[in-house]
Amino acid sequence: MFALGFLLFLALSVGAFVASLAVVRRGAWEGTAERFLAAFMVWSTVILVPIHVLGLTQTLTRPNLAIASIVMSGAVFALAARPDFRGYAHYAATEMASYLRLPFRALALAWHGRSLLFLGVLLAYGVFAWTALISYLAPSDGWDGLWYHESMVGFAIQNHGYRIVEASEHITPINSFPRNCEMISLWFVFFTDRRLIDIVENVYAIPVMLALYCMTKRFCQDRLQAAAWACAFLAVPGVALQFHSAYVDIHALAFYLAALHFGTRLNIRIRDGLLTALCLGLMLGAKSWAVTWTPAIAFVALARVVYTHGRTRKRDTALLVAASVGIIGALGLIIYIRNTIHYGNPIWPYRVTLPIVHRELPGFEKLSSTDFNRSIGQVFEAILAPPQPGRDFPDTQQFGYGLAVPFVLVPMAGLTFLWILFNAAVAVRGRLSGDRGAFDPERHGARAVNLLWTLIPPIIGIVYSPALWLARYNYHVLAGIFIALSFLGKSLPRVSEGLMVVVFATGGMWLYWAKPAWFVDFGQVQALLHKDAEGRAASTTIGWSTAPETALARERELGPGDVVAYSDEVEFYANLWNERFSNRLEYVPPSPPDGMASRLDALGAKWFVTGSMVSAFDTRPGWQRVGNVSGMPVVAFRRVRAQ
Repeated sequence: MFALGFLLFLALSVGAFVASLAVVRRGAWEGTAERFLAAFMVWSTVILVPIHVLGLTQTLTRPNLAIASIVMSGAVFALAARPDFRGYAHYAATEMASYLRLPFRALALAWHGRSLLFLGVLLAYGVFAWTALISYLAPSDGWDGLWYHESMVGFAIQNHGYRIVEASEHITPINSFPRNCEMISLWFVFFTDRRLIDIVENVYAIPVMLALYCMTKRFCQDRLQAAAWACAFLAVPGVALQFHSAYVDIHALAFYLAALHFGTRLNIRIRDGLLTALCLGLMLGAKSWAVTWTPAIAFVALARVVYTHGRTRKRDTALLVAASVGIIGALGLIIYIRNTIHYGNPIWPYRVTLPIVHRELPGFEKLSSTDFNRSIGQVFEAILAPPQPGRDFPDTQQFGYGLAVPFVLVPMAGLTFLWILFNAAVAVRGRLSGDRGAFDPERHGARAVNLLWTLIPPIIGIVYSPALWLARYNYHVLAGIFIALSFLGKSLPRVSEGLMVVVFATGGMWLYWAKPAWFVDFGQVQALLHKDAEGRAASTTIGWSTAPETALARERELGPGDVVAYSDEVEFYANLWNERFSNRLEYVPPSPPDGMASRLDALGAKWFVTGSMVSAFDTRPGWQRVGNVSGMPVVAFRRVRAQ
């Protein structure tokens, strides 16, 4: 079953990618890495649009999605490839082959460069490959993943769309958080099963590295250094920990960096503005924090397009603005609009105060008063604190930046920023003095000016960061530091190389210290390799996956349509679905045992998961304990007699 589903998933994905290549061909972007990045963004849109359309119309089923995907891919291909269809097959095959060669070219580049960076690139590749393997073998894990990222996927599959799920306050993120990333995760599991859900972060690390490569190469003008900067990003503890999880921070960062790259290209074109809008729409619909990221990049991209084309191509520029608003709205505002209609607050459940109109939008107090708002002293204390093995989770709240970033890269970035300002000032002065070539993209000063534009959104990200001490909320700021430091590569290549070596070396040290890291050690992987799919799904790691006996019973007892009822105490909803997401979850409000039993009978519940009524159901005829479920102290019970 998995094999057939995987073949369908692969065929539809390749079809969408082939259609995306037609757009890339028409866009005529430069360099293999930039074309691959553009193709990745278009591909994400091609697979996401049918999911949104079906989800909003409550018709999201496997046959419908397969048909809609074929129609979407065919339409994109027909529109983008016309009128020149001749030779397209050869172009697509050649292009995809060049993309597949990219990682080997980077490795060969580092090897022939006879640099220590070769070992760093190997380290990044090792982290990528290891986490991809365990993502397939080991059960899903990670707090937020099991709480709401995977649950958003599960409820969309169960309800055939984006219906509001009536449940406890704890389930609010499933209804109200932006879902572009989660629905792309749905694409990876809908035709197969949950084995592919954690690998999505690995997949979207690829465009992260591509975008970093494109931008750092723009400023250091050295392919080896650019490739090493891109790989070094994966060695930062808070980044590497995201692999083997259903968290979406790397995924959202891919959209951010792609938008930043295309919106700040040296020779920006109208089509670059359109692709930037596409990336901004994907990003705005990826995370709530993107409401502060999107305007910054949009402003930079618009300013550069207007400066470059506003006087000579007024009509095209106006059409670009109109089209961009439509694209960003269509891809990014779906959930914000629904939140406004349903809850009266676009970023529900976070409470928002609007001082200009003297109005407060409703939200949950406990979500509005978290420890996000730490003092400056507490922020520095958290960032500079040493590693503490045992606290290294996907959302690690300590040592996420590692050793290199706070102690080496940040001070060097401050000095480099002054150097950037000096070079930019020289270029501006030359232009004001009548030097028409002062802003020539080939000049160092012009690149410094471009770098300042590129750094505006990450700098604004520092100001509006919800929690500067938490690395995963500030990947875009971290990427900005890497991009700024790449400017040293042209004039001080040895210094630039040394900084990257420090990142790789300290990242390798952390890999030795990290615990629980990715929840799975080498011995467990060896054991998982000898288990079948059911055995792997019923395994447990040292995170929050469900107890083995409960997971095994779930896989064997719960089939299509079987109802699992749950009460308020359940924390990790995703653990209540089988690997195919084929059973149903139904919420039952707390009530006395007799009333609860009647509700369960009415639902035809096959399982009941509870915490407060464990003792009552342990002795209740017709129900039998299955085992513990992860998270809060909750227990699963099975029905053992007919209604």
